[in-house]
Amino acid sequence: MKRIYYSNGSVLTGDYIADAILDLAQVVATRGASTSIDIPVVLPDGQTGHAQLLLSPTSAMLSVTEPVVAHPSRSWDEDRAQDAVRGVRASIRSLSRQGRPITVRELDYSAYQPDFGGL
Repeated sequence: MKRIYYSNGSVLTGDYIADAILDLAQVVATRGASTSIDIPVVLPDGQTGHAQLLLSPTSAMLSVTEPVVAHPSRSWDEDRAQDAVRGVRASIRSLSRQGRPITVRELDYSAYQPDFGGL
């Protein structure tokens, strides 16, 4: 799971959803466009909910891997999460077709293990 910090708040969502949102934010910023997306999130009580994010060229976001101490609610639907990823990626493709081409790097951070020096 990853926590996306956005504006004055944050949401907890799946890794691939968070990665796709940051890619979309890059395309939105490059295009000078804006778009809104609806994604599944894990609420503070562990239940599944939805968040709507408005992305614009001035959106500032940070995505941080968050260890999930308590397993997310059984209501977390991986199929719905994959649908959200596909939806975000479709938005990226749509925006990328407008105007000059944009290359969005596809990076795999799955093996990344941060070292915080004993913090």
